[in-house]
Amino acid sequence: MIPTSIIRVWFFGLFSWVLLGVEIYLSHKWYERAWSYDFNLHRSHFDPHIGNNYETFLLAVAVGLLFWALAGGVIVRGILSLLTQTKVSAGRDALPKQSREGATEHWLSRPDGSELRVECYGKEDAPPIILTHGWGAN
Repeated sequence: MIPTSIIRVWFFGLFSWVLLGVEIYLSHKWYERAWSYDFNLHRSHFDPHIGNNYETFLLAVAVGLLFWALAGGVIVRGILSLLTQTKVSAGRDALPKQSREGATEHWLSRPDGSELRVECYGKEDAPPIILTHGWGAN
């Protein structure tokens, strides 16, 4: 069974490529529409007509999609970190109390400075069974 995080990462990577493709298409359409033909001089010239018109809308959407494809992940992570900042700033006391009744909670300090939260259930003299989330590389 494939973990869902791999599918999520793959999907968002593919979605970024789709956004870049749409951005390239829209910027090409804007570039084509920005050229005008001067009948007096008998030549084409670049005149983008920046203002409240369709060509400017194409350019603005193309730039917005490019920005979102390149920096969207950073923006979303920043917003999520601002929303969860109060929980993280309080340290381990901010963890939700989801332990079942009768559980004892321990914190194990690791050599790298991180801490592991361990919940123990059942009798003290029973053989231990260790359950983990199963995604050890993450």
